[in-house]
Parts: sequence; C-alpha cells; structure tokens
Amino acid sequence: MKKELEVRRDQLVRLESGGLPSVIVEAGEKASLSFLEFFTNSIANVHTRRAYARAAVRFFQWCEFKKVSFENILPPMIGIYFRELEQELSVPSVKQELSAIKKLFDFFVNGGVMPFNKAATVKGPKYSPREGKTQELAASEVRRLFESMDGTNLKDYRDKAILGLFFYQWQRVGAVIKLRVGDYHFDGEPKTLTFREKGGKVRRLPLHHKATQYLNAYIKVAGIDLTHKPGKSLPLFRTINRYRELTRNPLTQPDMYRMIKARAQTAGIRTDISNHTGRKTGITTFLKNGGLLEQAQDIAGHADPRTTRLYDARRKDIEQSEIERVQY
Repeated sequence: MKKELEVRRDQLVRLESGGLPSVIVEAGEKASLSFLEFFTNSIANVHTRRAYARAAVRFFQWCEFKKVSFENILPPMIGIYFRELEQELSVPSVKQELSAIKKLFDFFVNGGVMPFNKAATVKGPKYSPREGKTQELAASEVRRLFESMDGTNLKDYRDKAILGLFFYQWQRVGAVIKLRVGDYHFDGEPKTLTFREKGGKVRRLPLHHKATQYLNAYIKVAGIDLTHKPGKSLPLFRTINRYRELTRNPLTQPDMYRMIKARAQTAGIRTDISNHTGRKTGITTFLKNGGLLEQAQDIAGHADPRTTRLYDARRKDIEQSEIERVQY
C-alpha cells in the first residue's frame, strides 16, 4: 500500500494542489489513499480536479491551524470555516469549495474513512445571478477585433480561426483546445466540426459561414493536409515556433487567454474580455436577432436553460430603456 500511496501522492502534487495535507497524513494510510483516490480517479475534468484539490487543501490547512484532527472535525466547525471563507472569496467560489468538500466527504463515507458526511448539513451562501460576470462586445467591437487580424502571417490566420469558433460557434475554450485535424468534416455541406466537451459529451455542429471562411484560410496558410490519415490525430490549433511554423503541440487554456487579451489590446478594445466573451456575445446577438432560447441552449451545449440565460445580456438594454421613462 505504501508504494501505491507514493504513486498517488506524486499524481496529486502534479495537480499543483499543494501536496498532501498533514491532517490527512496523520489520519493514517487509509485516509491518505482515499484522499488521493478521490482526486486521481473519480474526477475526469482536469480543471475541476485542480479546483477541488485547492479547496480540500485549503480546508485541511485551516483544520491544522485550528489544531483540529481529522477524527474531530464536526459539522459546526465546517460551517464556521465557510462563513470565514465568505470574507475572502466570491460567493460562487465559496459554493464551489463547499461542493468540493461535500463530494470528498461522500467519498470518505463510501470508503469507510468517515462515519457520515459531516459537511452534508452545511448550507452555502445564496447566489441567484440574473446575468454572468463576463462582459460582451458590441457588434462594432467584434468587427474591429476581426479586422485587426488582417495580416499575412500564420499567427493572424490561426487566431482569427480560433476567435471565429468563440464568437460564431460559442464554443468553450476547452472544446476548442481538444479539436483534432480529423474533427473537421470538410467534404460535405454544411461543413461541420466534432467538439469534445465537458462530461465526455461529443457533439458535431455545423459551422457558420464566417467560421468556415476563417478556418479554411488558416488550414491553407498552415499547410495542414486534411486528407493525410496520420495527421488527422494532430491538434488542429497548435503553437508556432520561432521559424513561424506550426509545432505538434496544442495550445493551452492560458495560451488562449493571453491571445484574446493581446488581440483585444491590439484592436483598441477596452472591454475586459476573456475566453467566455465570444460565447456571451454570440448568444446575446443570436437572441437579439430572433433566435429562440431553446436553440441557443442546444448550440451552446448547456444542460440547463438557466445557464444560457446567464449569457443573455439583453436585460441590460431593456432595463436602461425602461428606466429612461422617468422624465422631469
């Protein structure tokens, strides 16, 4: 068991979780192995895994500071911890961290490490946003963003194709990163892409004609052979080396974030944008032009229409026009 524990400890450290908390170590090998098992085997999404690992390490470091052993953790203590955490983090972050602890403790219960889920009765802060924090761009800003990439270098073509999938297809950055050359189905009409999304979902979507235009231009300039069978497994969007050639390495989420920030700055856009800006802008524009919420939900791949509504910025226009009815 010791060897297995060391292997899983190494795996967790690579997740940048801060290592194995001393409270867990002192609780014994069974607790330690169960802790590592939860993060290495039970959570498929790497971003969720990292976020949950940070939440767990933060909680057990607090227990260590308070000199509370694993066996002596009680529901009221957990409630006190999360009330304190509300002074440091945003409400959505607190809710996510509480969810992480509850799921971890459920895993402990199933593994016989904890007699019952001691976090089960802890209530998180209420949070009912009408709109997400992500800011959308005006149509003129979107045009300016794409016009700023009319250069002749490979990076311009690549970035334009990526942003085309953000603004015209409303895709998550994680799904765009996972695209392979073989995911582009170019031999029929309409052209389609197969996206691999959160939760193992696979969806094949038709491409907007603008997204198709930008993608085809990038593929041509990059010299990507869509018919070359071995090359179909290569990432569609890759890094560029100092010789201005594509490597075999896929772009990462931080790469995408830096790219969109730099492109916005070059285009003179002052709106604080992120990888989700294209998603919110596209959904809002679609609904403004008569699209149905149910259709927007399907295109965006949301499981719940309430999530789609968070990307709908039309309410701001409605509220502003209504409040202007007050005239003196």
